[in-house]
Amino acid sequence: MSLRKSVARLAAGWRSLTKAVAERRHVLAKVGLRAAAAGALVLIVLLIHRSVYMAVISSPEFRIPKNLARANVAPSWADPSAPESVVTLPAGRASLLDPDLVHNVAASFEANPWVRRVIAVERLFPDQVRVRLEMRAVRLAVRRPGGYILVDREGVRLPGAYERAPKAAMEVVGAAGVPPVAGRTWEGAEIAAALELASVAEGEAFLRGLNLRMVDVSNVNGRRDPQAPELGLVTASGSVIGWGRAPSAARFGEPSIGEKLDNLRRTAENYPRLEGVAVVKVHQKGPARVRLMETGVVRKPK
Repeated sequence: MSLRKSVARLAAGWRSLTKAVAERRHVLAKVGLRAAAAGALVLIVLLIHRSVYMAVISSPEFRIPKNLARANVAPSWADPSAPESVVTLPAGRASLLDPDLVHNVAASFEANPWVRRVIAVERLFPDQVRVRLEMRAVRLAVRRPGGYILVDREGVRLPGAYERAPKAAMEVVGAAGVPPVAGRTWEGAEIAAALELASVAEGEAFLRGLNLRMVDVSNVNGRRDPQAPELGLVTASGSVIGWGRAPSAARFGEPSIGEKLDNLRRTAENYPRLEGVAVVKVHQKGPARVRLMETGVVRKPK
């Protein structure tokens, strides 16, 4: 009996729903038309906005002029005609409204060996781009048969080969490794050791007063003489400091940097700025080993 009642109630409910839908069919039809119209309106508005955007982005008022599409990134003493000296942007095609402009400009500068990193790229409407850069600065000038090869503080080779070393660079002699292409790190112990010793020379006021001009890496890893100092520093007057190993490669029994500096200071008390000293070795424990120049002879760095 209960099952029959349930079926009867279900049938009655279905008839009521059908009747209600039939009575309100015209109302539902109006709602559907309005929704469809709204959807079409949104689509039309979006299409219109896209067409306006494309018209604006292609407008010549927002294009980068040719005279602003080249940027010289090399130092004043570098060769301005070298391809690495200039970063070129797509003149006449690049628009300030291009969504990829900032990325493309940054990538163009980051690919240049003179540029260490791009700090920011800003759009200056209607037709300029401002780029803030951190440039690579020369730290070493490695003497090679074809000229000086420049290296920055991170060991990255800079573009070009030069007849003379820049004043800001510490000269390096005795490097046997093959230089990489510009923009790549110079691998190997020689350049790494030269950078370390140049940093020590730059950071110590006493060493700065000796007017050091050169790092000799010809005996790194003892390849020339296992008993001789691996690294040497040369002053502007030609005095050679037999330093020893790079700080990061020091072995047990080698004097600390402080001990080496103390020995050099004691030597400089008798020979100010090491004038008249041919060689002073501080790579071993004990007092410095000093050999003087011949009377009347002042050697210049080779």
